[in-house]
Amino acid sequence: MSKFLTGLIAFSILSISCAFAQTDDDDKADNTRSNDKGMPSGIHMNESHQLPAARKYKVLGLSPMQFTEIGVGFGLSYEHSIDKNGIVNYILPAVLTFNSSTTYQTDERHQDPMFYLMPGLKFYPKSCYGKIKYAIGPSMVIGAGKQRSDGYYWGTYQTYDKFLFGVMLNNSINFNPTDHIYLGVELGLGFTYLNRLNGVNNGVEGLSQGGLKIGYRF
Repeated sequence: MSKFLTGLIAFSILSISCAFAQTDDDDKADNTRSNDKGMPSGIHMNESHQLPAARKYKVLGLSPMQFTEIGVGFGLSYEHSIDKNGIVNYILPAVLTFNSSTTYQTDERHQDPMFYLMPGLKFYPKSCYGKIKYAIGPSMVIGAGKQRSDGYYWGTYQTYDKFLFGVMLNNSINFNPTDHIYLGVELGLGFTYLNRLNGVNNGVEGLSQGGLKIGYRF
C-alpha cells in the first residue's frame, strides 16, 4: 500500500506541475486577432465589444472506451462551468464496467458488472475556453455491483455484492476543435475509504479510471 501511496503522491505532483506549465498561446493569438486584449483566455467580446452575458461551458460526453480498476466498459458525463471565466467546472460521470476475467478454480468467464458515479470538480489553470486545455481536479467515487470469487470447495464459486466509496485525483487533456465538438482523454488515481464485499469492509484499496471521450459542447 505504501508503494501505491508514493505513486499517487508523485502522480499528483507531476499533474500540478503540468497544470502550471500549460501555455495558452493559441488563445492569446485568437484574442489579439479579435481585439480582445485583456480578456480571459478563449473568451471573446461580442459585436458590441461586451463580454457575453452568462456564458456557460456545457459538455455532454460519451466514453466509448472506459476502464476502472475492475474492468472495461463505457460511460456518460455532464460538465458545466461554475464561474464565467471557465476556471472551475462541475462534472458528473457515470460509468459501467465489466470484469471479463475467469475464476481460478473453474476457469469460467464472468462479467461482474460495476456501476460508478464520480461527481467532482475540474480546475482549468488557463480557463476551459480554447482549443486545447489541461484540467486537474478531485472527485468522489461511489461504486456498486457484483464480484465473483472461488468458493470453499474446488470447482465452485460465489457472487457477492460489492460497494465502495473513495476519492480520486483526475487529469485530463481537453480538445475543442469547433464550437460544438469536444474530445478528451482522462486518467485518474485514488483510493477507497470504504470497500465492502458481502458486507465486510476490506479497507483501503487503489482506484483507477481513464478513457477517451467524445461529446457535444453547448
